[in-house]
Amino acid sequence: MDLHLIFQWHQLLHFIMPILIIILLNKRLGLRNTSVLVFILGIMKEIRDRIMYEDALWLSGIDIILDLIGILLGIIIVKNINLIRNKLLKQNNEAKINE
Repeated sequence: MDLHLIFQWHQLLHFIMPILIIILLNKRLGLRNTSVLVFILGIMKEIRDRIMYEDALWLSGIDIILDLIGILLGIIIVKNINLIRNKLLKQNNEAKINE
């Protein structure tokens, strides 16, 4: 398997996984707690990679930046989902009142 392809998937997962985790755990833990948890787990994973696999420090830095981008996008997505849900609920309640 091509090493460059594996590297690209690795970087993509650092971008996608925070988004998915934030969307899935947001209702149980809250947006702030979930975001902090994902960040801490990302840092811990990079420390583990640095110790166990002797990853280059700059690679871990890129991974953390991608984690942060994923966290920010996850926050934006969750806030937009909540905004849309609230608008739809408000419209539904107004329609029931007007009946």
